[in-house]
Amino acid sequence: MARRIGGLFGRSVFGPLYEHLVQVVKTARLLRPLAQRVVAGDREGVRATAQQIDVEEGVADEVKEEIRRQLSVSIFSAVERSDTLIALGIQDDVADRANDTGKLFAVRNTVLPASLEPVFLDFAEAVVRTAEVLLSRSEALQELLEGAHDRARLHGEVERLAEVRQGQFRADQEHRRFLEQLFSCESETDPVTVVILMHIANRLKSVADSAENVAECLERMVTHQ
Repeated sequence: MARRIGGLFGRSVFGPLYEHLVQVVKTARLLRPLAQRVVAGDREGVRATAQQIDVEEGVADEVKEEIRRQLSVSIFSAVERSDTLIALGIQDDVADRANDTGKLFAVRNTVLPASLEPVFLDFAEAVVRTAEVLLSRSEALQELLEGAHDRARLHGEVERLAEVRQGQFRADQEHRRFLEQLFSCESETDPVTVVILMHIANRLKSVADSAENVAECLERMVTHQ
């Protein structure tokens, strides 16, 4: 089903990229309730939230495909189209990794040792916050690029993309803390659960890693304008 993209296309390619990112971050935000339901031992809630993540990730894919279709007939240069397709793919990774995390919890009843619960919640929060900071910074850039090109303000907003890198660094620290705690309490659970939790942690961390990659891509695109 074709979707109508409101920001397609204004003065720059950043409008549609931002619209796609809104849906991507909507998907990633569901990692919060997912983590809370995992900690609460709410198996049905975990499955329902994982399904919701899957649905929202599918909507992000629809937005992405509509942008790709309309790019093929746009007046933008080949370089701008190429940069936009690259950025779309990287943004899509954020939603995909969130979906991977949800599916891993949905397909197996993986129970966290009690000592891991607060660490896991902190880890998930750091990841989601990284995605939310990316959205905030992208919104500010999009508004500037669609309006009057105030170079001084634009330069300032590009510099503020460093906040996404800072968020990713915090998520990376929480990832390490989670793994350290997991290995310190591995006697409290079975070896398969330890391996699954390692894999889940890596998927969750990759959400923040992908958000940082998006910020780097946006910085290159703005700088080369």
